[in-house]
Amino acid sequence: MVVVDPDDLKVGDHIYACRAAGYAHHGIYVGEVNGVRYVIHFNSTTNGGVVGSVSTASRWSKNKACQVCGHVENVNLGVVKTCLDCFLKKDELQLQCYIGNSKPSNEVVKMAYNLLERGFGEYNIAINNCEHFATFCKKGEPYSGQVENASMMINLLPTGPLPFRLFNLYLSFRKQGNHR
Repeated sequence: MVVVDPDDLKVGDHIYACRAAGYAHHGIYVGEVNGVRYVIHFNSTTNGGVVGSVSTASRWSKNKACQVCGHVENVNLGVVKTCLDCFLKKDELQLQCYIGNSKPSNEVVKMAYNLLERGFGEYNIAINNCEHFATFCKKGEPYSGQVENASMMINLLPTGPLPFRLFNLYLSFRKQGNHR
């Protein structure tokens, strides 16, 4: 975890913010226009944040357009471009560090804009979330360390419930092939 000053951001950075609910929200920093820093990120694709997403609606005003970027939470769904403040929701800005095999920043940003236009599929917290989106933009392969960590914790249980064992089986099959 690397806390970063917004002034130190570079176009194409994979950024995230840890939410009080115990998860991190991820996105790609795409640059500054007229003094406003922008992020492309992947939110729930269903109104109200159901179907496998975690809602932070209690912390952030619902259905009011941001005065800076015009984003409206729970109205603008899927892949969105917002100002950095809307992305952070008053949480600390953190930088995901990559060693080696990440794409050049111009390709990362190009992919983020491409997915902004065409979408990234249905949001699902376990198999297609904001971290999958950001790592797909950055490396060309979707990955979520949060999901992997949760899966490992479940595997530590002596006899996990059947739905969790099936989920882990699904994850192992998913690793064998690219779902995009």
